[in-house]
Amino acid sequence: LDALKDQVLSYVQQYEAERVIVGIPRSLNGRRGPMAKWAEGIRRQLAAHLPVPVDPWDERFSTVSAESALHDVGASSDDLHSRKDSVAAAIVLQAYLEHQRARRERANTPPR
Repeated sequence: LDALKDQVLSYVQQYEAERVIVGIPRSLNGRRGPMAKWAEGIRRQLAAHLPVPVDPWDERFSTVSAESALHDVGASSDDLHSRKDSVAAAIVLQAYLEHQRARRERANTPPR
């Protein structure tokens, strides 16, 4: 785990990241199973180690969405296996960013 924390710290510094997002694999009903609890533990350890906020984000359906996207572009089964995690991570990040943008827009909308 120390190697992971140091690697993420290196990325934060190299890319001047303002925050880190950790996908939490909740179950379909929203509960936290063993993997979600494990991921939350990793998130807490990263938060204690990094100089930027480390936010959790629900990653339900990200792998399914990644597989679907790769299938839609005609990815081979080798590509599917080698790229689905990185595509899923991009989907998680995009969902987080869209949520933050919508939240800012709601906060800037005057009441009616």
